[in-house]
Amino acid sequence: HGVYLCVDCAGAHRGLGVHLSFVRSSQLDRWSGAQLLRMRHGGSRRFTEFLEGYPQLAGSVPQRSRPALRQRYASRAAAFYRRRLEAECEGRPADSLVAPPADAGHLPEEAEGAGVERDPLQAGGEAADGWERESAALLVSARKDLEVAYAESQRQLQEALSAPPG
Repeated sequence: HGVYLCVDCAGAHRGLGVHLSFVRSSQLDRWSGAQLLRMRHGGSRRFTEFLEGYPQLAGSVPQRSRPALRQRYASRAAAFYRRRLEAECEGRPADSLVAPPADAGHLPEEAEGAGVERDPLQAGGEAADGWERESAALLVSARKDLEVAYAESQRQLQEALSAPPG
């Protein structure tokens, strides 16, 4: 969505899953060009103004209210906004995308296979769209980095434990 969040809200958003809300720290994380472009085209004001067209999603969400966050970010309106933002970032026309009506935007996005929440990693380990694919790659890379760091710390610990007292 390309919105800025406080630390508390970012934690709540992380719990929604990357298929609904992909969270990056402005201070701690490295950003790709695609992610920066999403922030440039998106923005908190733009997303908030978009939601004003959907009365049941407009306004602020009670802090740390997971059901309210899930309703907002798993909604048809938010899914449309994500698809439109992605098209804009990729330089594709968004004219063919149809926004849900104001009285239906709050409803959950229809996933293929009715009622099934979409897994960001689909068969073959590939993700559904660009930012999810990038997110999955970042998670795999981060996991490998952690495994290497853990193995190195274990090696150093074993070395320290096996050294003669001195």
